[in-house]
Amino acid sequence: MAHTKEATLHPMRPERRKRHHYIPMFLQNHFCDADGMLWYGIRDTQVVKRVPPQHAFVEKGLYTSYEATIAHAIVNSSSSKGEMVAARAIRSTS
Repeated sequence: MAHTKEATLHPMRPERRKRHHYIPMFLQNHFCDADGMLWYGIRDTQVVKRVPPQHAFVEKGLYTSYEATIAHAIVNSSSSKGEMVAARAIRSTS
């Protein structure tokens, strides 16, 4: 896995959250004006502003599962312990 190094350095720390687009940028680009900007409105605050697609329809950690990250860390941690036990057993028989 790509984040194995991070998981082994800090096994109980969840992955860094990233900004995820819930409307992909390749679709947003079709609605940009000549300057490459979108009109973006936030319903709760009723604010409408022009933004580049990189800053529109983004949510932090949208596709990051905290539970899956913790489970991954636990599996890595327990498999490391199992490897240590197996290594001791092999050394003791040698």
